[in-house]
Amino acid sequence: MEKNKIMENITAIHHSEERYASLTLVAHSQKQRELIKKVVGQEITLNDEITISDSEVDGIFETTIEFHDDFDKKSGGIFNNILRKLNIPECS
Repeated sequence: MEKNKIMENITAIHHSEERYASLTLVAHSQKQRELIKKVVGQEITLNDEITISDSEVDGIFETTIEFHDDFDKKSGGIFNNILRKLNIPECS
């Protein structure tokens, strides 16, 4: 399957408050989920202030990246890199 076809249906949802920021990536296939895991793994170094969680409901896979104390607002650049690599033009 062509790379752009794999990525065309991934949905991104962003949420932030003061020092908290999250990005949820919604995949509709196992290939999309694998691609998300690969890209997130390249961009995120886990620490006490960043968590990644995965869930699955009715064949829809969600990966959520949470910055719990994003004082320096580093999440913005990281989230932008992830969106760019996944070819996601906009967030909800």
